[in-house]
Amino acid sequence: MCAPVSDLRNDEAPARVLVADWGVGRGTKTKEIGFDTVRSAHAQVTAGIAADGVEAIELVDDQGKHRVPTQSNAFIYVAEAPEVGDESLTVRRQPRQIQPAGTQRRLRGDADEAEDRR
Repeated sequence: MCAPVSDLRNDEAPARVLVADWGVGRGTKTKEIGFDTVRSAHAQVTAGIAADGVEAIELVDDQGKHRVPTQSNAFIYVAEAPEVGDESLTVRRQPRQIQPAGTQRRLRGDADEAEDRR
């Protein structure tokens, strides 16, 4: 369920969704789809990881925009009582206003750090 470490190290995206719209529990809402009646989940979970310097994630789903704060480079959003078929459509980062000391150097890479030490 998690991305390989090598992918994460080489990924330049500021955030990565690891679980999207994971249904939890049995909801009360139903919808007729073809010949079937489909029931909603009680809640839906979207979670992932964020790079250093990302203060929050903006998650856009069928219900609108949600600001999801990050903590320890991770985020989790729980949609309560979703409609049948609700989906997370977009994830965007919201950068910190003040960049933590040393973050710029870490994001530039090892080759740049070696050059800085000269």
